[in-house]
Amino acid sequence: LKYSQHVHLAGAEGHNRITVTPYAAGHMLGGTLWKISKETEDVLYAVDFNHKKERHLGGTVLESFNRPALLITDAFNASVPGAPQPRPFSEKDLQD
Repeated sequence: LKYSQHVHLAGAEGHNRITVTPYAAGHMLGGTLWKISKETEDVLYAVDFNHKKERHLGGTVLESFNRPALLITDAFNASVPGAPQPRPFSEKDLQD
């Protein structure tokens, strides 16, 4: 699948159509968050994502979604105190 490509899954006799769509998670190359839709309800499965743009990846498109009926995520880094520490060197330091 490609990002933003819709896959339609049909139930018996074409009823209860479900649409699954992958979106870039912005955390690592190939990282994906999933939007699962049926009729007017959306479920967003976003377990590992990054909302900030990094040097090598854009951030996720999470803010572009309307409020889903259910958001599935994790809290892996919730216990880490404080803000992320600044990086000890810059890209310029790598070039020298």
